[in-house]
Amino acid sequence: MVTQNNMKNKKKINKITFIGMGLINSSLARDLKGKNFYNFSTVYSRRKSTLRKIKKLNLVDKIESDLEKSVIDADLIVVGIPVAAYEETFMSISHNLKPGAVITDVGSVKKEVIKIVRNFIPKNVSFIPGHPIAGTENSGPESGFKGLFKNGWCVLTPYKETNNKEVKLVKKLWETVGMKVDIMDEHHHDEVLAITSHI
Repeated sequence: MVTQNNMKNKKKINKITFIGMGLINSSLARDLKGKNFYNFSTVYSRRKSTLRKIKKLNLVDKIESDLEKSVIDADLIVVGIPVAAYEETFMSISHNLKPGAVITDVGSVKKEVIKIVRNFIPKNVSFIPGHPIAGTENSGPESGFKGLFKNGWCVLTPYKETNNKEVKLVKKLWETVGMKVDIMDEHHHDEVLAITSHI
């Protein structure tokens, strides 16, 4: 197993942390493996049974049962949990976020998420909300698979004041796994998704 101490930091992202490992994050972890996108990967899940499954599947370098520890020194954090858990999660991790860290998520609603996250993250941390439009009826780390995102669309809804460099990083994340990326504001995103979901 790769350890954080003996890695050569040749890649752009030294440490990526996945919070939650359902269908989307477990597929993303599978697709990113071997793509030279990061040096070291960590996942946090609150359920011990889920952590055991992740370990067996060998999806990341380190599994972590302590949410606050999981984000220490992370350059990029991908949040893949229900929106109802965002407030508690961001409240817990806010003091351990590295200056310059970039956070993105995979949720299908954006206005509500942005409102929650802005209350908790420091000004020197960027949040780039994301919505990879992909999925199946299955959930859990064992339901993920390589190729889920290929030729699909991911929508990013960055704040107007967000640094373009951070947006490019998250765009690159999704392009690395085969997605096309569109950028729109959160109001437009939620309206469009509400209409298409209703149809």
